[in-house]
Amino acid sequence: MEIKVRQLKLRNFKGIKSFTLDLDGDNATIYGRNGVGKSTLADALSWLLFDKDASGNSKFSVKRLDNTGLEIHNLEHEVEAVLIVDGSGQSIKKTLTEKWTKKRGSSTPEFSGHVTSYEVNGVPKKKGEYTSFVDHLVREDLFRLLTSTTHFNAMKWQDRRQLLLEVSGSLTDKEVLDRIGLDRAKELLDGRSYEDAVAVLKSQRSKVSKALDGIQPRLDEVDRSSSTDAPESPKTNLSLAELQEALKAAQNERAAARRVELEAEQQRLGQELDGIDADLMTLEDFLRAKVGMIEGLVADKFAPLGFKLFEDQINGGLRETCETLVPSPEGNLVPWQDANTGHRILAGLRIT
Repeated sequence: MEIKVRQLKLRNFKGIKSFTLDLDGDNATIYGRNGVGKSTLADALSWLLFDKDASGNSKFSVKRLDNTGLEIHNLEHEVEAVLIVDGSGQSIKKTLTEKWTKKRGSSTPEFSGHVTSYEVNGVPKKKGEYTSFVDHLVREDLFRLLTSTTHFNAMKWQDRRQLLLEVSGSLTDKEVLDRIGLDRAKELLDGRSYEDAVAVLKSQRSKVSKALDGIQPRLDEVDRSSSTDAPESPKTNLSLAELQEALKAAQNERAAARRVELEAEQQRLGQELDGIDADLMTLEDFLRAKVGMIEGLVADKFAPLGFKLFEDQINGGLRETCETLVPSPEGNLVPWQDANTGHRILAGLRIT
């Protein structure tokens, strides 16, 4: 959908008593001294569309002020825009008026709130109908992204990240694997997402680690164990000491055999745990390769800007993020918040 502004009319809006901006769908540069109303035009269009100023703030006043800074009452505050939507003319208008009522027994009216009226192509509309019409023209987030150099970096990082991936295009796991190989990663990811594959391995690791932790106490128990079996009546002339020695030898033999079994199980579980850790590392290698490719796609789309989409964690893993990196005067990339105002504006223009 192509939308152009043919005309924007303001009446009693903030510091402007009456003004008409005729554009006829053309681009225009608006300039002037500070305080003459340049920002007011942007605020007016934003208020007309979304009930907010150009910065996205809904708590601002559209009323005119007198020379003492007080609101001028009993005025109609109105903004109207004539748009060219895919070659067809469309008009929208919003009017804010004060509501004054007389209480019973009083001859003096008191301010009791505001009333907002809406029109689309000259036809009065309810607020819901008007909002639906505007939403059909343009989503607020898209409008602000296209008209503000700071909106992108004011968004939640999750939304910024999602938008970058939508615009730049992402990569499927298969596309990444086809480029980097990693046959073991292909086996682990067969029919599973990266997240699911990692979850399966971590679940397996937890079970194996728990079983492995249980081996040593059992080994210690074997070492402490002593026979409690009551011996059968001896059919020999061995002395009591000799019988006790024979029983101890038999017990030690059983304990030694049990220790061999437990140590073999301990070794097997240790090897299984090592294998799971190796698989997790393989999946991390895959993820880092995918991260590099995705960040490359985004960088190519928005050069010379950069975007940090993942960050290393203390445990060695990766965490999703989204940080805009802006070229500094020295030529290196610095975080958006550390760049000067001029470079932020240039970066914002590049994004929009």
